Amino acid sequence: MNIIEFNILKNNNVKLNVLTHKLDNPKYIVIHLHGLHSSFQSNYESPDCFKNRIEILKENSILSYGLEFSGHGKSEGKKASVKCIDDLLADVDSLVKYIKLYHDINDRKKNHIPIYLLAESFGGSVAIKYSYIYNNISGLILLSPLCGFSTVINNCSVTLLKWLSYVYPNLDLNKINIKKELLTISKEYEKSKIDNQYNFTDRLTLCSIRECYLFINWLKTNRSRLNIPLLIFHSENDSVTNFKATEKFFNKCLSSDKELVKFQNNVHSLLIPHSDNDRTPNYILNKIKCWIQDINYKKI
Repeated sequence: MNIIEFNILKNNNVKLNVLTHKLDNPKYIVIHLHGLHSSFQSNYESPDCFKNRIEILKENSILSYGLEFSGHGKSEGKKASVKCIDDLLADVDSLVKYIKLYHDINDRKKNHIPIYLLAESFGGSVAIKYSYIYNNISGLILLSPLCGFSTVINNCSVTLLKWLSYVYPNLDLNKINIKKELLTISKEYEKSKIDNQYNFTDRLTLCSIRECYLFINWLKTNRSRLNIPLLIFHSENDSVTNFKATEKFFNKCLSSDKELVKFQNNVHSLLIPHSDNDRTPNYILNKIKCWIQDINYKKI
């Protein structure tokens, strides 16, 4: 499957990099959103690679678009820096508008192509808030979403970090010796990130972490507002994002069609196999393609 990469222009004239592929007469569209300081420019062969995601999803006539947030991957913008989560919402909306125009999608038409967001980690935060505010998405699929951190920092430390983030927004957490957790237990994958010029997950800046905490606080008062189909995958012992916070969000949201799939391991990046025998990533992708199809069959 050949990957097509192109740019769309955001309203502030920032070029956003988008990945997609050719698919005749798609029935559904999925927008993929990556995690914090990550991208879709993978140099590690796994089901998480965009081309491998596509291969499975297209079996059910699902057309995929991968959006690289501003400042991430090949998109323009300051690298390893999220000044405001709302800027990333604008990124998503730029792509949604492009897709609707390109595919002649009119939400008022009965048989329009539904659009879903498939988002991982902090990308899940963006997807949740986007769906609340814009209300133009047919469903959410979340992988280890950031609804809370697994490592709890006391309120005084959070207040101090927030204050510092406005004074030194691009200060790297390495400079203040805050531990960052491994995303997987695959040593090969962790090593590949070091050689990936588009990966900045080892450079967590204060402004980016501030935006994570601001979203978590926002979610506490808004989690009951979601009422679109929802599918979540999360490890109960995730060492990065807090499963209990995700479960609380899941239980509070008003979606009548929702499902939470739990895993027992401590892996954060669920589409990266942690051994040669790990079939979890393939199970997840096949579950997603069937779930999207089933959701739409229920509407008929």
